[in-house]
Amino acid sequence: PEGRAMMTEKAGIGAAMDGIWSAPDRATALKAAESIFGTDGSGIVAMGAQGPPLPAADIAFMTDPETMPALIRGMRESFTFGLEGYVDDRLADGVGWTTFDVSAVRCPVAVIHGSEDTLVPVALAHHTASLVSGATLRVFPELGHFSIVREVVPTMAGLLGS
Repeated sequence: PEGRAMMTEKAGIGAAMDGIWSAPDRATALKAAESIFGTDGSGIVAMGAQGPPLPAADIAFMTDPETMPALIRGMRESFTFGLEGYVDDRLADGVGWTTFDVSAVRCPVAVIHGSEDTLVPVALAHHTASLVSGATLRVFPELGHFSIVREVVPTMAGLLGS
């Protein structure tokens, strides 16, 4: 509940997720998502453009000629079949970690976050790391919500001992 509250306090996509999370059923959640994002998901891009300013690292990441085509293709493909996948993900994560015992997690866990993320509060990363016994938290200075992607593979390699 604390993590969910951190997300829904934010305007924009966080507030939109709350409308999906609080829907009584999937059909209502889908209608809530469509009213915000449109039937093709294009509204999520528009909402992102109207959201808080992105840090320099995110702008550089998103405008990198190596990255941009994949980002555009990925966003388009995310909504190829409509909003159902997005809504199902939000319905699954909206209940929080109530469907399993977080204290039973025994594998190595790394929580990474960009210190300059303007979309998801860094407090949520601290909260997540505090819930998982033995989790390591790495907050990367100057990185944001999108630019943190570059740290995923090195972090996974570290977890695997490579």
